[in-house]
Amino acid sequence: MSFQITLGIIRNFSILYTSQVIQQLKSTNEIIEKVTGVKATLIRPPYGDFTPADAIVFEKLGFKNILWSVDTLDWSGTSAEEIMMILNRHKSPGGIVSCSTISKIRN
Repeated sequence: MSFQITLGIIRNFSILYTSQVIQQLKSTNEIIEKVTGVKATLIRPPYGDFTPADAIVFEKLGFKNILWSVDTLDWSGTSAEEIMMILNRHKSPGGIVSCSTISKIRN
């Protein structure tokens, strides 16, 4: 089975109207459910940015908001050595590490 998924650019939720946040969550969850057969119950807002009103929307739509416990700061050009120091200092069982795909890691 093959699906072509085209989503708009999801920006920080905090700059969207509540109705836009609801639309983003519902349409994305429909695609996830169609592809996987499972309805998503967790959300990590883009950039971890959301408003108190968004948090209410998440709850009403049945989502649990999950953020990271460690930010490696790799997006800022942090060296691999510095990233490992951050991880070792802040790691914990069950922790969630945020790593960026647009990093500029220095060696």
